[in-house]
Amino acid sequence: MPESSSAVLTFSAASRPTAEPAAFALVNERVRPYSLLLWFALPLLAFVWLWFLPPHALDISISKVFFHDGVWWGRTQWWVEPFVKNC
Repeated sequence: MPESSSAVLTFSAASRPTAEPAAFALVNERVRPYSLLLWFALPLLAFVWLWFLPPHALDISISKVFFHDGVWWGRTQWWVEPFVKNC
């Protein structure tokens, strides 16, 4: 009877590559440094803009889609009633 060999893969620590893959090295080179302007100044500017110039016209135009004569359209829908029963 011929000897059969099993297909078992073994890995040793010496067979692992020591250098980082090229794609990983490219990603690390493209990382931008921390930007104070990007993370603090722009959100602060947006907040100040909305504080002094609120978009009331946009708010009113969106609310007209969902409310008719001061009543929300979903209030009379059977599938919405369990969610707004106590409102």
